Amino acid sequence: MMAKETDIHENAKKAIIESQDMDTVITGTCTGEPCRQLKNKLSDRMLKLEAEYSYQVAAEKLKEIAISSLRAADIEGDIEENGAVMVGQVTALINQKKPTLNIINETLEGCKESIKRMNEFIFNN
Repeated sequence: MMAKETDIHENAKKAIIESQDMDTVITGTCTGEPCRQLKNKLSDRMLKLEAEYSYQVAAEKLKEIAISSLRAADIEGDIEENGAVMVGQVTALINQKKPTLNIINETLEGCKESIKRMNEFIFNN
């Protein structure tokens, strides 16, 4: 999402860059398909529905308000009211947009470093 080349709306990218450790919530548990997203008015409504209704009723109500929420955030830039900015637990560690090639190269370098350090670990039976 944070690659410079992606078509994700700048509002969503900015919200991710500005996010902190406690700025995410897990919604949709009642649907059996939970997801982590940035907190906003939509996530507040979702969590309220999940708290007030049985799983089955909450799941139906959640589907109604969640439909097109990714589009609202990622394409239209609505990150406050009706858009869901889906993120991972490490979103607070993302602090800039980068070219895709840089993201891939940094990931591979991190992997190489981890593999090199594997010999340092001692496993006891």
